[in-house]
Amino acid sequence: MSVTWGRLGAALLVLAAGTAVRAQSSPPLSTPSPGVAKPGVVTATALPLENKPAATVVSPAASANTAPPSAAPLNPYRFDGTAGPSMTDAFPVGPKPQTTEGYLAYEQPGCCGPLGANGPIGSEIYFRTGPAFLAGNSTLAESLNTGVRADLGSRTLLFDPAGTSAWVVDVGIVYIYNDGNGSRIVTTLVPTGAQIVTPQNPSLEIRRATVRDLNRWAASLALGRDWFVTAPGFVTWGSPCTIAYGIDAGGRWGTSHVGLNVTNPNNPTQDFNRHHDVFGVAFIGAHVDYEMPMGGWTLVLGGRLEWAYNWIGVLDNFSNNFHDISLLLTTGVRY
Repeated sequence: MSVTWGRLGAALLVLAAGTAVRAQSSPPLSTPSPGVAKPGVVTATALPLENKPAATVVSPAASANTAPPSAAPLNPYRFDGTAGPSMTDAFPVGPKPQTTEGYLAYEQPGCCGPLGANGPIGSEIYFRTGPAFLAGNSTLAESLNTGVRADLGSRTLLFDPAGTSAWVVDVGIVYIYNDGNGSRIVTTLVPTGAQIVTPQNPSLEIRRATVRDLNRWAASLALGRDWFVTAPGFVTWGSPCTIAYGIDAGGRWGTSHVGLNVTNPNNPTQDFNRHHDVFGVAFIGAHVDYEMPMGGWTLVLGGRLEWAYNWIGVLDNFSNNFHDISLLLTTGVRY
């Protein structure tokens, strides 16, 4: 019996001694001191039952001191058309924009430089009106008073990259009205029957008439050149107002009719007659405008001076050709 208790006690002593040895060989668990970690860096230690490696997290305070990587400018082309850093290089491809703020501010990030080293193309709709003064010693010119003119048209502007000048194509419709002054007697020969009109025909009826009015409609085409003084002429956001001036030359082709006040002794009730004819015009013009950018479009206010020569034949057997000198006010919108 004493031998059995002795063996049991020896076994317990051996077990206790092994446990003590293992406890001394294992490192003690401890919580890291806050002063050991680097400023701005938090170190996480894996728990005994986890097999995950330790991880580090960078705080916002540490990332704020880190300089962002350098990047190309959003738009290497300036709005004034001057050479940017990549003007002479291949067409640049900027960084991918992270937000749409650049597009809303019309910066066009990473795209849209001048194409083919040329400037943009502008469009303009205009209305002009003013007096048209007649000059010349033809019968028709001396029979008419100063006229009233109205133009409606469109101009296409081909700008240079800087926007300081542009070639212009002008297409429009012109209407001019002149009333008669009654100063010249226009004598016409009209057959009384179905006979042929000849000076030797004794059956011709003599009528006296004066010019009542002249109406002219014509399609117009002109080529010209414009210059812009203080700011680019194409539409931009936030550009200052500018003064523009230019010249152009072109031609017109249209239809006309002249009204006559007729005195017919044989038929007192017949007191009006009308003659029709086509006519052509060559002209040269100059203009000065004040341009006010309004965001996505530009308001154009100005004046125009024009000289024109008319080839017309509405009065038979009389001289008809004359000069026009027009002084016009212009209102337009460019976009």
